[in-house]
Amino acid sequence: MRRRLSDFFSRYALLFAWFVLALTFSIRLPDTFATIGNWQVMLGGQATLLVLTLGVLFPLMAGEFDFSMPAVYTVVIVIIGSTNVLWDYPIVLAILTAIGFALLVAT
Repeated sequence: MRRRLSDFFSRYALLFAWFVLALTFSIRLPDTFATIGNWQVMLGGQATLLVLTLGVLFPLMAGEFDFSMPAVYTVVIVIIGSTNVLWDYPIVLAILTAIGFALLVAT
């Protein structure tokens, strides 16, 4: 029984810590932290990290680890931003350029 309890806490410790932190800030700053807009920004900002994590998950399940994925992700973000903002590419073309780069370095 004690082993199961220890396994449970080791698996969900990070989730529990996140919950305690969110609850603490919600109680201490109810007018700023516990607002729908703030939660949308916090959770919406993690969407790209979720996609990157899902991309790393399959090689990890196969017993491999691809060290290039975070680097390629970072360069792709820079390519999208610079081609769209600095060089005035339309966003679709900027994304296609970044996908082309990612495919080029992935092979």
